[in-house]
Amino acid sequence: MSILNKTKSKQIVSTICLLFFLISCKNPLKPGAYNNKSIKIDSTIVPDSAIDAQIRPFRQKLDAIMNRQIGYTKVAFTKTEGESLLGNFVADAIQQKAQKLTSAKVDMGAVNNGGLRSPLPKGKITVGHVFELMPFENELVLVELSGKQMKEYFNYQIGKKLHISNTKVKAKGKYLSEAYINGNPLDTNQTYTIAMSDYMASSEPAFIKAVKQTKLNLKLRDLLIQYFEEHTALKDTIQPTISGRLIIE
Repeated sequence: MSILNKTKSKQIVSTICLLFFLISCKNPLKPGAYNNKSIKIDSTIVPDSAIDAQIRPFRQKLDAIMNRQIGYTKVAFTKTEGESLLGNFVADAIQQKAQKLTSAKVDMGAVNNGGLRSPLPKGKITVGHVFELMPFENELVLVELSGKQMKEYFNYQIGKKLHISNTKVKAKGKYLSEAYINGNPLDTNQTYTIAMSDYMASSEPAFIKAVKQTKLNLKLRDLLIQYFEEHTALKDTIQPTISGRLIIE
């Protein structure tokens, strides 16, 4: 076949494809009927024995990891709209663990209420409980803020259910009235180092994305597991308290 004939053949095929495409667009296929039903997934469903046998070894390994006890609590750690045992516990753990990973002074730990996905029960605490509390892959970050930025940060976070450590904040309505860090009044001329998740450090307020940040290469979930294990090794039961860290008048 000559080059000319080959070219004509290609053109004919292309034309046919184009016509078919245009016709198809004008007459799109439509379903003739709909048929659906709800299938309830609960304990009444009988497991498939063959599939169950395949996944059983993996489930047993996972259960062994998740059911490992790492700590003990005398009361349940729950969260509320304001200051809570769970929020104070996590904020304290974040600050204390961050302090061990850096030579810089860590002035405050912070965690958002939405990041706390499940309470911790009274009694035995397992790895699985921490995974339920922190199911995300968030990592620990140090953020440096000036005193002026700290004031702006508190003003932004008031009413947004922020949990903090080593800090006491008072607000009138939506605005900051007093703030104490390390037991001292907030100094607008000082620089403060805050430990928080990388999620918080990349969200709001907008200016926080541009400040100096240092990643510590530790997931918050692993941080809490280590925190429990360290206290358990010292036979020290973790007992957070409500201490008036955030008061809104």
